[in-house]
Amino acid sequence: MRGKGRPWMSTVGFVVMVVVGLLCVGLVPGAAGFYSKKGDVIVLDSPALLDSLEASNYLWFVELYREGCGYCQQLTPHWTELAGKLKRLVRVAALDVEKNGPLLQTMMQRYDFDVKGVPTIIMLKPWGKKDGTMSKKRIDYNGERTAQALYKAAVKHMPDYTTFVTAASLDRFTAGDQAKAVLFTPKAQTPVMWKGLASKYRHRLELGVTLDDDATQLRDLLGLERFPTVRIYTNGSHVDFTGTTNFLNLDLFLSQHAAAKPSRPTPPNSSSGSSQSTAKDQSDPKNRSKTGAKKSTTKSKSKASASPARTDLRTLSTKKLNKMKIRELKLILDEYNAPCRGCIEKQHYIDRVLEAKLKVAQQELKTLRAENEALRKEVEQLKQTGHCHSEDTHEDLYLADEEDGYIELIEDEPDNDDEDDTEETSIQDDDDGEEEQDEDIE
Repeated sequence: MRGKGRPWMSTVGFVVMVVVGLLCVGLVPGAAGFYSKKGDVIVLDSPALLDSLEASNYLWFVELYREGCGYCQQLTPHWTELAGKLKRLVRVAALDVEKNGPLLQTMMQRYDFDVKGVPTIIMLKPWGKKDGTMSKKRIDYNGERTAQALYKAAVKHMPDYTTFVTAASLDRFTAGDQAKAVLFTPKAQTPVMWKGLASKYRHRLELGVTLDDDATQLRDLLGLERFPTVRIYTNGSHVDFTGTTNFLNLDLFLSQHAAAKPSRPTPPNSSSGSSQSTAKDQSDPKNRSKTGAKKSTTKSKSKASASPARTDLRTLSTKKLNKMKIRELKLILDEYNAPCRGCIEKQHYIDRVLEAKLKVAQQELKTLRAENEALRKEVEQLKQTGHCHSEDTHEDLYLADEEDGYIELIEDEPDNDDEDDTEETSIQDDDDGEEEQDEDIE
């Protein structure tokens, strides 16, 4: 019997050795790196991302981990699932404490906490200061480390920038020439999706919500054909949302009525002095010929000094940027008028180039959306004139829900506890009373 058992044991031993070997060299997913930058989890690995976190209107859910930690590895699939469920609603991020030590120190100083073990999970919630500026309030998470429990905690602490509108206050809320968006829903709480959209369009489009009995009363009073529904009010008129109810369709609908994103102030134009001198020269006949000669000379110089084509940032991967020298990175930043003031290390210049790359990509995306919208309007006009009879065949896109895979616009939120959110600084695990043991960083 022993002789017959040895081949089987040797096979098992061989398989175990292969698996261990793959883990050691990082061929098994998650061994070399828990999260990919192409995934839904935001990888915090640069000062620029940390600054964007501070200025964000969204709730940030951050995991601090170490790749050698077994508990961190167990959390990884739940954290990845959470990021997929809350995509576009909450910023789910992760920071490797070993690879990003200086970034971790900055984060601990900024939000006043210490990391005694990993994984450490915190929430950073937008918080208004007394001077009117926004900051982030840290909320420690000590609950269950499952996707469902994490989801409920995140939804509970999402900021709500919407305005509660009743049947009596609807006219007052929609008055004025600025566009307002109102959601009419029979639910008792503001839907998660509407909160996420309010975070995105904060300071660009005011979102209101009418709930429960008020919404039912207004449905009959206004003769709403759909319920729930979204209506845009502006200048005494309104337009209703008619598409399939999901985040992307509502996002596109609201973007057509929202104000443009605020741009950075441009430096004052210094051409006023030159225009005055030119006018003075033109008033004197003796100087007209000289002025004309100056203009022609200036034009020829501008043509001769035409700048060459800028570097295509789309071709610059992080790997390529790491191989460049600092002076080469500086030249690229100069091409895009994005100097890196205060930069010392090479990584600072690389981060700045990546920021410029992101801005260029966002501008290109904005242009493509405008072109797409123009084509959509053209198709609608063709349909109205009878020249186009094709039916819509686009596939509906939904956000994953923890139970049935969808987040509907009228979705119920998890019941909130009676305790005040503003005073809560920790979420305790009350289910089993047992606390998971975090692995020490050291």
